Amino acid sequence: MGKFEVIRKRCLAQGTLYEDRDFPVTTASLFLDGPIENVVWKRPKEISSAPQFIQKEVAYHDMDQGQLGNCWFVASVACIAASPQKKLMERILPKDQGFGAEYCGAFRFFFWQYGKWEEVVIDDRLPTVNNQLIYGKNRQQPNEFWCPLMEKAFAKIYGSYHAVDGGFMDQCLVDLTGGIGDYVPLGNSVTTEELQELLVTCFHMNSVIGGVINAQNLRPNQREVLQDSGLYTGHAYTIIDVKEIKTTEGTVTLLHVRNPWGKGDWNGAWSDGSREWRKLSVKDREATTKYWNDGEFWMSVDDFRKHFTFVVMAHLTPDAYSEEIADNLKRTQWKRSEHYGSWIRGASAGGPLKSFTSKLFWKNPQFKLKLSQETKPTTCIIQLLEVNTPPIRTLGDVSIGFVVFKLRKGRQPHRITADNYYEFIPRMVNTSGAFTKHREVTGRFVMDPANHVIVPCTQMAGQQAQFYMRIFSEQQVNAEEFDGDSTVDKPDEEEKPDAILDREFDRLSGPTGGIDANDMQNLLEKVIGSGDRREKTYELETCRCLLSAADVYKESKLAKKSQVEKAVTNLKNLTRVFQLTDKDKTNFVEKPELRLLLKILEYDVSPDLLNRIMTRYGGRSQRLGLEDFVQICCKLLSFEKTYHSSDTRLNNWGGNQGELLMYSFI
Repeated sequence: MGKFEVIRKRCLAQGTLYEDRDFPVTTASLFLDGPIENVVWKRPKEISSAPQFIQKEVAYHDMDQGQLGNCWFVASVACIAASPQKKLMERILPKDQGFGAEYCGAFRFFFWQYGKWEEVVIDDRLPTVNNQLIYGKNRQQPNEFWCPLMEKAFAKIYGSYHAVDGGFMDQCLVDLTGGIGDYVPLGNSVTTEELQELLVTCFHMNSVIGGVINAQNLRPNQREVLQDSGLYTGHAYTIIDVKEIKTTEGTVTLLHVRNPWGKGDWNGAWSDGSREWRKLSVKDREATTKYWNDGEFWMSVDDFRKHFTFVVMAHLTPDAYSEEIADNLKRTQWKRSEHYGSWIRGASAGGPLKSFTSKLFWKNPQFKLKLSQETKPTTCIIQLLEVNTPPIRTLGDVSIGFVVFKLRKGRQPHRITADNYYEFIPRMVNTSGAFTKHREVTGRFVMDPANHVIVPCTQMAGQQAQFYMRIFSEQQVNAEEFDGDSTVDKPDEEEKPDAILDREFDRLSGPTGGIDANDMQNLLEKVIGSGDRREKTYELETCRCLLSAADVYKESKLAKKSQVEKAVTNLKNLTRVFQLTDKDKTNFVEKPELRLLLKILEYDVSPDLLNRIMTRYGGRSQRLGLEDFVQICCKLLSFEKTYHSSDTRLNNWGGNQGELLMYSFI
């Protein structure tokens, strides 16, 4: 029984309506640059006398954008609703809920988040002004409420409506489909013929497609600008249909496009009522133009190429990936492997490849892709995503990428380092391209029958982030992370740590969908085990610190699976750094070693702070164990995140960062 069923059963038994404490009906949940003063949160039954969750069926023109800059989300939802693959929307939008006898004030939606379909449960209190919804809505059918409820559920993933004010359409399409995101620059970067072949082929292969026009020459506080063409810069549009139409002058390919505002049309060739429509027979004209609606229009591929900046897509299978469509129309069975990891400053955040003998670069995580059993080249698609990123990226955000190396036959390394590079001489064969601030990067490669190493990296050394990587391949391949300390491969029959974590989390979380620090103790015992080093489980305070560093307590009291995965990864990386420094294998470090450890992790602590840490954690012996070290690093990491946040309490702090850090260790 999932979280939603538990909530519904409890509310119906108690005769109450659900109230979501994780998304409170307060100003903090609103779009802060929009209406705030007169906002009243109301349930659909308080807005309409006859509310319906879905009226008849979901349609692409149901959702209209409100007073929130999320055209990228609204246009993406329209793409899904317009797709002939109806199961796409059914997976996001379960129909076993509504305002009937089992109404409990709660609704659920499912979004793809880094390899998993996450259930998001919300209450149905929606922000209104004068009894009118202020964000997404269905203007034509105001009694239908799946649109504003789905928008609220998506906002909950990121913490508030304000957090989804602006974003990337290709990333949203991935969140809605679990597919592979793809975007193709237009203008002079592609010919009309190439674009037409791409759009026709991908549309026939059920890819969901949209278009984006980048913002240009904006004044302060200005977002979208109306052009003479009727189109808006700084705006995202949905491609509803790609249609080849016979005219008196031959066949032409037209695009059926929708503005998420539900108004604002293209006024060029093939626009509503233009003379180009006279080139069609009456029958074809009526069959095509019956789709005209507010904010909907048709335009040629050539005009789309000239006026739009990007075409964005999500391919439901790797078969439709744009670089591969020419020779891949019949391939349907792809193998997939998934991997989670992190870049930890001083341990595994080595930054970009600057030289093949760079000690920093080879600190990055490394994944061995075994293709040596194949007899011919194999097509692989590698996708790397940064985990837990906001929709809008800023200058301070991490840019990610990866490098692929091919290994020679013969003896294989357990891990490539600057010291053994010339012993194994791995050959660089592919990269993800230039670093960008997109959440994800994807590359399609034809790889030789040999072992390869994939090295995910960031644009700058020392940048900390979590990542999720998935590899699609024609043939079954064995992909696993290099373990720098292992001397032999793990047997295939041994249960993988990721599988143990999934199993234990599901067992401990139950219907709540989350775990606390006490549960974390039990989980760590199963996932990491006691081994020779430990005689007892991890301390409760260590578990609290790990969850705090994984941002658990900022959102709720219980940790989600993605946050637990992040905490376990942090623990493993910190343990590795500790063991590298503990050369005498006593499982303790003293002040000089602690200073070295913190320097490796690039934490610049003053002598006074170092003394205070040793006094608090070292006691009379002035020695620190592994868990002391983990707790210290988690506190430093949490402090760093909080200090650089927009917390007004810290902005009003009169002292410097060092003084505030001292107080955190009192």
